[in-house]
Amino acid sequence: MAIHDTGFRGFTGQRTSVFDRCMALWATELRRFLKSRRFLAFYVFCIFPAVIALVVVYIRFGVFEGQGSIGGMGVQRGARFNQLFGNSMDTVGFYLRPMIQDYRSITILFSAVVGSAIISRDRQEGALELYFTRGIRPVHYFLAKWSVALTLILGQTLFPYLLVWVAAVFLAPDWAYFETTVGFIPHLIAAQLVFGLSLSLFAAAQSATTTSPRFAVMRWVGALFLLIIIANILYLQLRKEIWLMVSPWHVLQRIAEGIGGATPEHNLPLTGTVLIWAGLCLASIAAVRRYLQPVEVVG
Repeated sequence: MAIHDTGFRGFTGQRTSVFDRCMALWATELRRFLKSRRFLAFYVFCIFPAVIALVVVYIRFGVFEGQGSIGGMGVQRGARFNQLFGNSMDTVGFYLRPMIQDYRSITILFSAVVGSAIISRDRQEGALELYFTRGIRPVHYFLAKWSVALTLILGQTLFPYLLVWVAAVFLAPDWAYFETTVGFIPHLIAAQLVFGLSLSLFAAAQSATTTSPRFAVMRWVGALFLLIIIANILYLQLRKEIWLMVSPWHVLQRIAEGIGGATPEHNLPLTGTVLIWAGLCLASIAAVRRYLQPVEVVG
């Protein structure tokens, strides 16, 4: 039996806002990550440095100062802890350095998983044709994907350490630790926010330039590690720290240390690192503008 009077009909309902469409993309992509057991296991592995920091916090306040305060020996035991571990817990470096310096390899691998293939995966599956013909502009699409990568990176570099700080405040025998450390928390948040915004931007931008997620991940990890190695070799051979600016990672690390107020690992000039950072941001935006054009996917 033939079917008549059917076909495409125009949409007559109220059009959703740009923010709602971006949030829908953000929620969909974030849900895809969080539903994966392998990703959750990988995430737990990547926040293990924060777990170590939490153990150090417990050793100080739960073992040394906590037990000592019962017998009136909290001050002496606290001094004993500082002799063994130093007083780094009272500085912003305790919360800032692990993910950008001590365990940078873990952060690079995590950024590769959550950001370096976030757009190339959609391009490979043909999803861009669907998005760009449904009233979603490339800039809105990219902002949604960028925000997903940023959310997950902050979930590794910032949020666990804020929880460690909150735990330290409540485990401390008094409010002295809170009064000592609360001043640098806004700087810590600002530093990790700039670091996360930049890292996720670079990762997502390079993801937009290829249709192969596997190649995007390999290129991202390989480029970052290779530039770190080259920068360190030049620094060791030429004995000039300025050569470390060859590595984008060292540039981001120095900017984060400057914003956070932490003692820098290397005395790189902030003006030079900011200029290089601005150049990398402009190059990333240019790459996104070139490779995310509707005419390339609907033409």
